[in-house]
This record gives sequence, C-alpha cells and structure tokens, in this order.
Amino acid sequence: KQCSFFFLCFNSTSEMTTFVIVLSLVQQIIRKMQLLQMLKRYIYKTFCKKKSSEELTYLNTP
Repeated sequence: KQCSFFFLCFNSTSEMTTFVIVLSLVQQIIRKMQLLQMLKRYIYKTFCKKKSSEELTYLNTP
C-alpha cells in the first residue's frame, strides 16, 4: 500500500501529521478551484447565450 511507503519517508509522527494536514488542505483548495471553474463556465455559457453570434466570436478571440 501507499501508506507504508509514506511512513518510510518520514522520520517522526509529527512530520507525518503535518504532511497529512497539508495534503487535506491542498485537496480542499483543489475542490474549491474546481467549483470556481464550474461557476465561471456556467456564467460564461449563460452570458454567451444572451449575446449575438457576432459578439460571441468577438468574445472567443484572444
């Protein structure tokens, strides 16, 4: 298992705990980022639907 491998990498329990805490924080941040991306996409889609095709092509050009 991966767990046993991780235990080999750390000298003390405190290091392991810190790693686990950081990992969970990172996962939370990633989840929030994904939610933001979904929200942005939703807003973008609804915004574009209301616009004409001409404006849409203008929006899509970088």
